[in-house]
Amino acid sequence: MEDAKDLFLNYTSDIEASEFLQREPHKSVEQTENFIREWGHENWLSQNGRYAWSLTTCDAGKVVGIFLIVVKENRLELHFGLAREKWGKGYATEAGLLIMAWLNKQSEFSGEVFTICDVENLASLKVLSKLGFRKKKILNEYIFLPAKGDKKRDCLLLVWQK
Repeated sequence: MEDAKDLFLNYTSDIEASEFLQREPHKSVEQTENFIREWGHENWLSQNGRYAWSLTTCDAGKVVGIFLIVVKENRLELHFGLAREKWGKGYATEAGLLIMAWLNKQSEFSGEVFTICDVENLASLKVLSKLGFRKKKILNEYIFLPAKGDKKRDCLLLVWQK
């Protein structure tokens, strides 16, 4: 919960950082706190299949983004988001590589790891490629993104190649 204010100021409230998300920007710190309750520490303890990592900077220790995983049966879905000021600097790739190494070596998960990404989200597609994700198929008119209008959008289904 101590990450809520930084996460709100640096990421969840930013309209540009929310462009390719299935949610609108958060309007209050309380909304980010609710998000943390839904995804945070308690989930690690209860093992309900929804987990989050906060991304922090080493210099100031500010929370600048998140990685989320959802485990259902023998499939794991991964998503991430990052503060706009940190885009293009390797933060998502560095954090993602650590998480993928954890999945590969330390976790007990052995099923399929996948993600879904809007076809126009080129920056995220580049990061996902660096993490070892490869295109499996196009999902036509699959996902609704509030920032992109009222029509469902095409996405790519990407699968992690260990």
